[in-house]
Amino acid sequence: MNETGMRVLILGPFPPPFHGQSIALSIIESCIADKEKLVVSTTWSRFKLMNILYSNGLVLFFFLFSRFDYIYFTSTRNKTGFLTKDLLLLLLARWHKKRVINHLHGANFKSFYRNAGFIHPLVKYCFDNVQTSIVLMEQMIDEFSDFPEMKIHVVRNCYVREFDDFNGPVMKTGNRIVFMSNLMKSKGIMEFLDAAEQLLRIHSGVIIDIAGLPYQDDYAGRKEMARDFDRNFKRLKSLYPGRIYYHGLKKGYEKLKFLFNSDIFVMPSWHPSEAFPLTIIEAMRAGNAIITTNHNFLPSIVKPENGIIVEPQCAEELTKAVITLVSDQDRLKMIQAYNRSYAREHYNQDLYVKSVSGIIFKNSSVI
Repeated sequence: MNETGMRVLILGPFPPPFHGQSIALSIIESCIADKEKLVVSTTWSRFKLMNILYSNGLVLFFFLFSRFDYIYFTSTRNKTGFLTKDLLLLLLARWHKKRVINHLHGANFKSFYRNAGFIHPLVKYCFDNVQTSIVLMEQMIDEFSDFPEMKIHVVRNCYVREFDDFNGPVMKTGNRIVFMSNLMKSKGIMEFLDAAEQLLRIHSGVIIDIAGLPYQDDYAGRKEMARDFDRNFKRLKSLYPGRIYYHGLKKGYEKLKFLFNSDIFVMPSWHPSEAFPLTIIEAMRAGNAIITTNHNFLPSIVKPENGIIVEPQCAEELTKAVITLVSDQDRLKMIQAYNRSYAREHYNQDLYVKSVSGIIFKNSSVI
């Protein structure tokens, strides 16, 4: 991957927890030889304080005792994340004149920067030294409009290579509806359950599959989400036995099998920083039609040929969209085939790695 002899310091979240940013970062890290990288995980422990102490301590150690040429990190987009994860790294980078590449995986950096309050000058001081940023699509370039000297590259997210290697049994029945994400309030899981109840009542052939673990956001804590989801799911399961299933966390081969044997992937997100969800790409590659929301950049990813866009927090529109696709199997199969082909061409891992490595090490063309 690297023919320059350069060494890069990588900082960001690694699985677990499993989400788009941590998976994308692990893809890049795994493709760089050990001698060419230093790695700092901001999710080393289950405890936030331990993560802060570990990641900042390791950053300081590497600056004092190790040689590296570049920094590649995934920026946070809130005051707490900046102060506890990004600040020390960026201050040391500026003082030691290190070249910094930032990979933005969320949608709200500009909002964070302009509403940073008393730490605004500190954020500006740090990000004025970020020479390069990577964004997930052209529409995200504006996130860094306050930093006109920063060079911006667009690199689309990718699915992992195992999706291309999958050779397990595939049975598309045309009626399996899947939700796969963290069970967060702003990811739309409660709206999905409301829609599921309507779907199960209206259409006798529909099967509902749900995968993911309860997770906190700004609107509900993890325990609250676990309680609310469990109560609603059990009620639906008792009303419609054998037609709605909860699978917990899916990963590895089980995740591949889960998506390849689904038909319609529903992501009713209204999460504030939603940008380019990895799960949508994975679902496309596995041959699913996509239903998602008119929120942030999601309509730029899901066009009419990929699926259907609905308004956020509207179970009725989710229900209508699913019924539209299930009731028109020819249209559903056409969307499924298009998504498989489109994802292979635009979102494959080799393309992603080549693009990001070209930016980090400057030894290959950027696509």
